[in-house]
Amino acid sequence: MTHPTLPAQAPAQLAARVQELLRLRLPEAVDVTVSQPARVFGGNARNAWACEACWTSGPDTHADKHEEPLILLIRAPGSQVQTDPAHEFAALDGLAERGVRAPKVWAHDPAGQLFGAPAVLLQRLPGRTDAVEYLAADTELGRARTLDLARAAAELHAVTPGTGTDEPQLAYWRARFEDCGLEPYPALS
Repeated sequence: MTHPTLPAQAPAQLAARVQELLRLRLPEAVDVTVSQPARVFGGNARNAWACEACWTSGPDTHADKHEEPLILLIRAPGSQVQTDPAHEFAALDGLAERGVRAPKVWAHDPAGQLFGAPAVLLQRLPGRTDAVEYLAADTELGRARTLDLARAAAELHAVTPGTGTDEPQLAYWRARFEDCGLEPYPALS
């Protein structure tokens, strides 16, 4: 199967593909529009794009209008991520409904049919991700942020993965971690 290539400088094409992905995931949605995505700073495993989507759903007389800030994550070429995208996206689906502070997964393209590489479309949550600001905070604010981050990590690690998320990479990396451990470190276990 040939996947479409998507140059990094093609926001208009990205908007059309995000729109198509939403239409596939939300067949009842009408008047789907997507703003031109803007590249945002992120990790090296995925390219991140921010955009806004609008659509209506429901009977014409009682249509519900939806406006949603979104983040599109597309696996970067040469990414070190070795997981099966279908398993990864299945694990992400529904985390928010299980009490984890996580964005809603609106849609995904695990085979990369629309984006040329596996992609996921997530709810864009409010806030900032400035590491320099985080590290430069005064002691009280830094302590509060660190404790909140620890609580969020604990919430995530308390969730039992859903069905269809059995990922051989998890077992592999857990075994590597345990093989390399010199002494018990409860915070990481």
